[in-house]
Amino acid sequence: MVCAASTDAFFFGSGPSNRLVVELKEGRVRAESVWPGGVSGVPGNPHYVDLLPLWLTNDTVPLPFGEDGIEGKTATERFVP
Repeated sequence: MVCAASTDAFFFGSGPSNRLVVELKEGRVRAESVWPGGVSGVPGNPHYVDLLPLWLTNDTVPLPFGEDGIEGKTATERFVP
């Protein structure tokens, strides 16, 4: 198990950039994931390391699926030329 006293104390040369667990059952999909680069994935962004503690301990966050799981929790951006 990898442990670090702080986010700056953890360095690595290789490893998973996304940990994803999916359970498929008839009529139901359940998924969990975590990213060491946090929600933003952009170094310097305040949310860059927000998921690192979970990633270091092999924990995950739930990923909503289907209309019931994502209704009211999504945003839409439209890019036009």
